[in-house]
Order: sequence, then structure tokens, then C-alpha cells
Amino acid sequence: MHTCSLLPKCGAAPLSYMPYSKQADYKRGLFREAFKKVGAKVPDFEFIPAPVPYFYRNRMDYTVSFRGEFGLRERGKWWRVLDGHACIVADKTIRRAFKLVNSWVKGTSLPYYDRKKHTGFLKYVVIRSNLDNELLLNIVTTPPEIVGITSRFLTDELVKLIEMFKGNPVNIVLSFTPLKSDRSIGKLYKVVYGQDFLAQTINGFKYKVYANAFFQNNPCVAALLQNKVVETVKGFKNEFENIYDLYGGAGFLGIALARVFRTKVNVVEEFGESTKAGEENARLNGVSKLVRFTTSTVSEYLSNFYQTTGKDVFVLDPPRVGLSNDVLKFLIAKGPKYLVYVSCKYTRFLEEFYKLGLAAKYRIKQVTVFDMFPLTEHVESLFYLVRK
Repeated sequence: MHTCSLLPKCGAAPLSYMPYSKQADYKRGLFREAFKKVGAKVPDFEFIPAPVPYFYRNRMDYTVSFRGEFGLRERGKWWRVLDGHACIVADKTIRRAFKLVNSWVKGTSLPYYDRKKHTGFLKYVVIRSNLDNELLLNIVTTPPEIVGITSRFLTDELVKLIEMFKGNPVNIVLSFTPLKSDRSIGKLYKVVYGQDFLAQTINGFKYKVYANAFFQNNPCVAALLQNKVVETVKGFKNEFENIYDLYGGAGFLGIALARVFRTKVNVVEEFGESTKAGEENARLNGVSKLVRFTTSTVSEYLSNFYQTTGKDVFVLDPPRVGLSNDVLKFLIAKGPKYLVYVSCKYTRFLEEFYKLGLAAKYRIKQVTVFDMFPLTEHVESLFYLVRK
């Protein structure tokens, strides 16, 4: 058992004071209670625990404060940074990298960003890792020309960081966000060292994950989730011709479905960086002729491009905010027979299902809960829905 050393200030591992077996029981209880709160019968569900409950995350977004503190933010206090705190949710490759980056942050002459005054340069360092212990560092900053940082000065400071990682397989990029923006994702970036992506392998499928793209942060549980989605679709494999992977990102689910079933998969993703990566991933996995990526919101795609064959299946993996009202209305009016809904916020799914109308047209056939986020209250849930 490992307990976060900075509880309760650290919000990344709030359940770490419990043994993992008790955390799993607690989460099962939260899941059951959520159904009761909406007045619904609790269905039978399978709870899949995390094979690796500690040191599991392959992406961590660390903040640089205006004083040069480096670490996670204090829970509920956006302006405070827990200096030197990597947390026990970060995998061990990231934790080792964190020490080097922390040392660089403390020693650099680059100005730190002040979130109250909106001045300065260094905002975040996002550290990603893979199962081969390779790293991608995404240094998020204000555009240098806005704060008067010359190319030569910036290069000299970044060379110091590169030298610290000598002998380590590392890639480094700079991402730029507007002066008043406090996000750890930048639309524009440039490569400092190595490449602008990290290779990830899940269940034998290969994926390029670019600096600002979304990818599952728990590779062990992501593999279990991917297997379960494939297994679910196998249950009705003779009843569909096309698969639509909506909110499909870089093809994490869609590529696996295409290769297993050798059928057409339409992946719809709002962010162009992810669809670009998805097309490359389809080629890497030998399914480029089967998978088609479209950069669009799901609402726009369903309104303007979708043409049903009458034998379609939708795989839905929306962000925490869930489905838009337009998508919900479409599913209620014209949705296919089968929905495979992956939810990272089951309370939102229950609202959509029981309060916003999905239950009038669909029934829940199977539920699986994955402990994708050990040491927290969050889980990933898979709802297999069949049209009435």
C-alpha cells in the first residue's frame, strides 16, 4: 500500500489512504448509489479492478508557479503549486523524469508565468511515457516574442534541459498558448529535440500519440477496456455492416475494431491533430483501407454526412461533459439498434439515459465498470445498449 505524502492537499490520489481492495468496494458502492439517486434499478455489473493501482498514469500535467515551484496544484487552490510533488499516480518513468525537469525549472533563467498578473513565460511541463520507458516532454509557454525572449536565449536554456536527459530516450516540444491562457494544451508547437509524438502499444496495436492529443492515461486498464469493446461487438457481429466510432480520437477503439472484424469503421473526431494521428495509426496497423477519419463534431457529422445502411453500430466515447443535446436527439429519433457507450463520467450517462430520453428508446443490456483511475473516485464505464 502506498499513501500520497501530501494528503489532503494533493487531489490526484484522494483515496490513497485506503487499501486498494477497500477503494474498489467504495467505488462499487458509489456506482450503485448513482443509480438509486436517479430512481433507477441498479443493474448487474462487472467491476474490473486495476492490475496496477499505483504508479500507473502515463501522462502528468505539472504546473510551474510564478516562484518557480514545480509540481501538481494544491486541491481547490489553483494558484498554489505543491513544489516537488510528482504524486504516486505517475508511473515510475515519469517520476524519474520529474526530478530532472524540476531541477531544470529551478535553475533556468526563463521567466516563470504569473497566473494573477498574466506575465511571464513558463507555464507547464506535460510529461508522457510509454511502456518502453520513452518520454515526451511538452513545455507549455507564452509565445516567446510576446515576452521578449530571443531565439538564442531560449535555445541556450533548452540545451541545458536536453543535456540533463542525456542517455535517456526523450522527445521535447514547445507548445504555445496565449498570454492570458492557463491551459496545458497549446495549438501551436515546435519540436525542440527528437520527435513530436510518442509511440504507444496496446494489445499489439501501435499508436502515435502527438504532444497535444488525447490518449488513455492508464495503459493496463485501457487494454482491458479495448478488449471488452471488441468482445461486446462480437456479440452481434452478424447484424451490422458499418461501425461508427464517434468521439474516436486517434483511433484507439476504431482501429482495433477494424482489424478484428475486417469491416469499415468511420472514426469521427473534432480535433484535427487527433485525426491526423489516427490516419497514421491506421497505416501502422494495416487497416488504412478500412478506417476513414473525419474531422468534425459528432453533431455536425450526424446532421450532414451520416447515411445509415440500416445495419450500423455506434461506439460512443464522449468527454466528461457527455453528449450534446443534438446528438442525444439524433440517437433518440434515429439511433441504430446497438450502442456501445464508453463513459468516463457515469453520472452524466445516467442523466442522459434516465432524464434526457435515451431510456425511452434503449435498454441497458450489459454494464462493465473499469477502475481506469485508481486512487480517485473516478472510473470508466461501458454500457451496452439495445434499441427497444
